[in-house]
Amino acid sequence: MRSQLLTNLQLDELLKRFRREDIVGPPYKVPELLKHSKVIETQEAEMDADGYTIPVNGYYIIGVNYKHSFYRKRFIYCHELAHTLLIDLETAGAIKKSSNQFDEEERLCNQIAVELLLPRNVFIRLAQKRKPSFSALHDLCKQFLVSFDVVRKRIIELDVWNVTMVSWQPMKAGNGNCPYSMKKIYGSGEGFMQSVRLSKQCIESINRTYTNDAHTVQPLGGSLVMESMRRKNMRGYYVLSLFAEQ
Repeated sequence: MRSQLLTNLQLDELLKRFRREDIVGPPYKVPELLKHSKVIETQEAEMDADGYTIPVNGYYIIGVNYKHSFYRKRFIYCHELAHTLLIDLETAGAIKKSSNQFDEEERLCNQIAVELLLPRNVFIRLAQKRKPSFSALHDLCKQFLVSFDVVRKRIIELDVWNVTMVSWQPMKAGNGNCPYSMKKIYGSGEGFMQSVRLSKQCIESINRTYTNDAHTVQPLGGSLVMESMRRKNMRGYYVLSLFAEQ
């Protein structure tokens, strides 16, 4: 079944062909990864989806949406490559596919794509050399040629830094010039973050800094708050804070 993510041991076994000495990085180049797969052609086209995988006589054609950014295309190529690996495992009878596991399979392909572009041991070694900060996070994005959110999630997933990240959303959708409220907590610090959630000082500090057009990284008041920055996604503005765990 594909209902659970792979263990580190299972990932290492599945991806061992991509851990050859001739595949160097970071950054890990997608064409070099594809050389060790059954992908015979890549395509970029206009489509409603992010990408696709087409089986062709035991081999594969994979495509990505041409409108996506360079970083996003790299991730989607590896996501579609992951689909080819799972199809091969199904064909060999190593795993069975359930009719209601689309979401689980997509998460599994994301897990494999992350491991291809940000190999666990390499990422931990390089991230641990840096002091936790948004500047260091952006440096890792450039080093691995992946998006901010991919690195942010990898930092939390592998517990590389002793930090918790918090997303703050404007209380009025899409408006960056109104009070913010806590939206989501990323990391293992949910226990101590309950007190931060109720911290008037923290909320006032967020709103004092970001109810204007500031987009730069800002230090915030309070011993737990390291820095915050305002970002924009499809839903509008939000603020991401970096907290030191105690």
